[in-house]
Amino acid sequence: MRRFILTNKPGYDIKQAVENPSYEQSIIHVVDNDGTILNEIQWTPTTDYMYDPQPDPRYQKPYKIKMQTGEMIIPPMIPENSVTSGENPFIQLLYRFAKKQNRTIEDFVRHLTQEKKVLPNSPVSVNIVKNFISEMYDGDELGGLLIRRGDAYLAGVDIKTGRRLIKIHNGYNPFEYVIVNTAEHKGTISRDEIYSLLSFSGKGYQWSRHDSTTDYYIKKLLKEGCIAKLGKDWFRYKKYPERMV
Repeated sequence: MRRFILTNKPGYDIKQAVENPSYEQSIIHVVDNDGTILNEIQWTPTTDYMYDPQPDPRYQKPYKIKMQTGEMIIPPMIPENSVTSGENPFIQLLYRFAKKQNRTIEDFVRHLTQEKKVLPNSPVSVNIVKNFISEMYDGDELGGLLIRRGDAYLAGVDIKTGRRLIKIHNGYNPFEYVIVNTAEHKGTISRDEIYSLLSFSGKGYQWSRHDSTTDYYIKKLLKEGCIAKLGKDWFRYKKYPERMV
């Protein structure tokens, strides 16, 4: 499977090339599974849209600065339009939102449905966000990520995520977008490949702790006509989900 990596041209800073890509300083590498560069594609707004390249993994490495007391490690900044591997993207967005200041349930709902637009603005989404908040506050696996102060929450213990950056797209559920986008680029995709892409036990994004979450999105995308079944456990791309407004 080919991957598309956004990186810097020689002589240009990788941080600038990834965060503020331009024709002069950025390039897209086409790489195979073992990291071999197969081709180079000139970065333009059009090729960025066509190939949706991942940020170069080097961009994710922490920075070190030397001080009188020793070296200080500065963790990499995650762009506003991105999440990482290693944790559910909704959990990451909620945690980062609470990191800035205390937030109420209404604040969290507005952030995901009206600002990021990764969930529809509906009563169902309110319940989804409430369940996430409950899990982040006192759940068995994520409890402690949020601390309660009256009617508001703030970020608690540090969230554990991976180093792979994944761009999120305003108006689209990240799980649905990744499944459909992968199916479009590959032509066909198997259920096992989707599990490997999303599951915590796989080598992909590691967003889903339970296969039931992945199964839910597969069924939803089939029902909405975004993917079509080929045999028992294979699927083909048909169309992207309707954009949430």
